[in-house]
Amino acid sequence: LAVQQTSADPILHYELAPGETLEARSRWGDTYHATIGPHGARGNRHALQPSLEVFRVLFFGASTVYGVEVSDHQTLPTRLEYHLQKSLPEGVQVEVWNFGTPAYVPAQMARLASQKLQAIPGVDLIVMMPTNRGRRAFLGGPDRLERSYQFFFENDPVLWPENFPGPAWVPKVAHVWGLNHLASYRWAWISASHERLRHSSTNESTQALSAREVSALETLAAARDIQIVHAGYPPLSDQTILPAALKELSSEEQKERLEDRHPSAEILDFHAQSIAADLIRKQLIVQRDIP
Repeated sequence: LAVQQTSADPILHYELAPGETLEARSRWGDTYHATIGPHGARGNRHALQPSLEVFRVLFFGASTVYGVEVSDHQTLPTRLEYHLQKSLPEGVQVEVWNFGTPAYVPAQMARLASQKLQAIPGVDLIVMMPTNRGRRAFLGGPDRLERSYQFFFENDPVLWPENFPGPAWVPKVAHVWGLNHLASYRWAWISASHERLRHSSTNESTQALSAREVSALETLAAARDIQIVHAGYPPLSDQTILPAALKELSSEEQKERLEDRHPSAEILDFHAQSIAADLIRKQLIVQRDIP
């Protein structure tokens, strides 16, 4: 929350706040640092205008990509840049920008990617890693219980059905109108459906919104001849040597650690190696043709 801000965009709702910094203690007991660059990317130290030989990658995701409780130099995109640079031939320079934003879902990731694609020149590749499939989250917490979120619901027509989907026999327009204007309808519907809502993280509205935003991004990227890679999590690894933190664990414990959405710096580095190897194997990182 310390490095995020409310967004005026009706799909994003919130975003990383340029210029903000954070210093805090991690659950591993050390101090970590987060810095948001002037263009909204975490830990970004690259100039907006790239040199001709730079291959530029924009990485989008949620908290796993952002790097919860690790420092800027330990995040997945930063380590991906390191492993790509180390593995590529001399003369190929790579930049990986970290646009991971905690709690983002595919619709938000794709929306932000479309915006950054138009604002940042020289983009060659977009990497998307969706780890959240459900509803969009808000900037919340115990100290924000009195905050009004009416602004978001007034400006985002999808937000009501996304968070509180109605029964199939009630027209969506009527359902949303009832949630907006009738306290009795709100009370009755939430009382009857709160258990189902609690255990369901996605619905048709969520899926339709994600499909729409991803399609818009794909159209924009195709027009600029920019490829999009959809990376799964955890990324499939060709590595035969596990990180030291996993070597002594059982296979079940290893799996749990590798699938942790907020892993340690060592696990993030391991995942970055896997992604780098996959991108290189598929020849998606290439030397720019300099005129």
